[in-house]
Amino acid sequence: KKSGKERLAAPLHLNFWRAPNDNDMRNRFTQQAAAWKKAGSNTTATRTGASTYTLNIPAGKTTGTLTYGIHNGALTVKLSITPKGKKLGSLPRVGMQCLIPASYDNFTWYGLGPHECYIDRKASGITGIYQKKVKDLVYPYIKPQETGNRMEIRYMSLLDSNGHGLLITATGEHLLQGGAYPALMSDYESAPNTNRHPCDIPSRDTITVNIDHAQRGLGGRNSWGAHPLPKHILPTNKTYSYSFNIQPK
Repeated sequence: KKSGKERLAAPLHLNFWRAPNDNDMRNRFTQQAAAWKKAGSNTTATRTGASTYTLNIPAGKTTGTLTYGIHNGALTVKLSITPKGKKLGSLPRVGMQCLIPASYDNFTWYGLGPHECYIDRKASGITGIYQKKVKDLVYPYIKPQETGNRMEIRYMSLLDSNGHGLLITATGEHLLQGGAYPALMSDYESAPNTNRHPCDIPSRDTITVNIDHAQRGLGGRNSWGAHPLPKHILPTNKTYSYSFNIQPK
C-alpha cells in the first residue's frame, strides 16, 4: 500500500505450476507433476521468528522457509524450497505469484527480450531494457497454454498511466524469471482434447504477476512431445533459493 491505495489485488503466494504447453500434455508431464499444481496455494506457514516462517508444502514432505522484511519502503522477500518425497515428478516452476489491478498494464523489464524466453528458448534473447503493454507480453497460441515468460530479469515494473504501481528487483545472487498475464494463469490452461482458442480467454479486471526463480524448459526438440533436456528440468533432489524486493510506486 502507498498513499492509502493498495497495489495488490490479491496476496503474494507460492506457485509451482504453469499452464501446460502442448509438449507437457503430449509427454504426460502434467500427470507426472500433478502434486505441484495446488501445492503453492495450499501451503501452510508457521511463524518461527520476527519475520521468518517455516513452510509445510503439500507435495510429498516438501518444506521451505520464507522471510519478509521492510527496507527503505520496499518489501524484501527471501524464499528457500527443499522438495522431498516419492513420485513427485520434477517441478514445473519455482516462484511466487500475485494479482494486481488491470490499470498497472505498462510492463518494463531489464533482462532478455524483446520476445518471450525460456531456459531452452533464449539464445535469440538480447539483454536490454524493454517496455510492452501486458496484453502484448503473451503469444496467442492456437490453444491457450504457458506463454510470456521473460528471463534474466534485473528488475521489472508494472505501472499505470500516472506512474503508480510496483517495482520488482532481483536481489542476492540470482536474477529473476517471470512476467505478467492479462488474465488468470488458469485461463491459459486447456484440458486435453478440448478446442479452446485465444478468443475464449476472458477479460479480467486484474493482472497475474509471476516473480519466479526458475521454470522448466518447454521441450519438444523432436518437434512435439519430447521432454526437455536434463539440464533444462527442475529436479526434486536440490534446494531452490532466491530473493527479491517489491517497491510500491
